This record gives sequence, C-alpha cells and structure tokens, in this order.
Amino acid sequence: ASRVRLAVEHAYTTRGYDLGEKADYYAEGGVPEYWVLDDVTLQLHRHHTPRDGRYSREPPLGVEDVVAVPFAPGETVRVGDLFRSDPAVAPQASSGT
Repeated sequence: ASRVRLAVEHAYTTRGYDLGEKADYYAEGGVPEYWVLDDVTLQLHRHHTPRDGRYSREPPLGVEDVVAVPFAPGETVRVGDLFRSDPAVAPQASSGT
C-alpha cells in the first residue's frame, strides 16, 4: 500500500487525463484520496476510497465549499483557498466546526 495519503493535481490542459487515467493509477497504487483542482471551472473533484483499482467519486465542490483534510481529523479548507494564484499566500486550514 502507498504511504501517500493525499495526491493533489492542478488541471488546466490535462483535466481529462487527471480525472481518468491518472486517477486510475493513483487508485491502483492505493492512494486513499486524490483531489483534482480544475483550474478552468474552479472546482475540486474529490476521489476517495479506492477499491479494485477505482475510486468512489463525489460531485465536484465549488470555491465556497469546505472540504475535510483527510490526514488531519477535524481540519478543513475552503476550496477557493486552494486556487489562490499568489504562491506567497498559502491556503489556511481551519478547525472544523
């Protein structure tokens, strides 16, 4: 099993590959959670719980949605914070309430 707990990809020109073939590679490798940040639609595609080389998927999340950080129980991040264009501004995680 993989030691990676979360893989994240920013997809602009590689969206189809990241949501398809690459997701299958991560699932086959046992990565428990895989996020694709769609830089065109500003949505987060969350893949989780790999089984038989495939992920369970949820509807995409928008910039105002909040997602739980899988390796930090109780911690969440606003999806829009993951799309900040200024690399000097890191997304801020917050305690889930």
